[in-house]
Amino acid sequence: HATTTDFIHWREEPIIPQTRAACYVVEHQGRYALISGLRTICWSDDLYQWTEATPLRFTNDPSTWYDRRSAPEQGCYSSPRDPFICRNPDTGRYVMLFCDRFPSGDIYNRGCVGAAESSDLLTWTFLPPVFGPRHFYCESPHLVFQGDKHHLFFSQSPECSVRHAVSNHLLGPYQETEEGDILPGYHGAG
Repeated sequence: HATTTDFIHWREEPIIPQTRAACYVVEHQGRYALISGLRTICWSDDLYQWTEATPLRFTNDPSTWYDRRSAPEQGCYSSPRDPFICRNPDTGRYVMLFCDRFPSGDIYNRGCVGAAESSDLLTWTFLPPVFGPRHFYCESPHLVFQGDKHHLFFSQSPECSVRHAVSNHLLGPYQETEEGDILPGYHGAG
């Protein structure tokens, strides 16, 4: 990770060895939780020293909404991945958005942005996708709330162009604002 005091000059910090995939850090009850790849969680008081990673727990089977067949030999990415975590102002619970795939349908249009919720960041319940199925793969979801709308940004794979979808509700459904890309290829959504 890297740190800055002015958002212009950055200092690279030591590697966090507990991470094994895309990760996200969120503050919870005066501590920091780092969720790595929707697989593990570790904790820190100062963002430098981290506890050992422990597995996340899930209360339900995601296979109704999400494809659990991993097929790297077919060029498929592992799913779920790319967590983005925010707090639901209506319930106080954490919502995790992530990239995944629908379990069936046209192979080139099964990408989705999935959702799960938790009160403690350790135990999660899968929810239906907030966006999709659409596109081959969605990558790196990022959410911004402005006015009375929730704006979901994500990249597409393999070309990595950035897309924008909007909803009146945090948990969707989200509708893309245009048919085209808002940024060309090789831009991450975050």
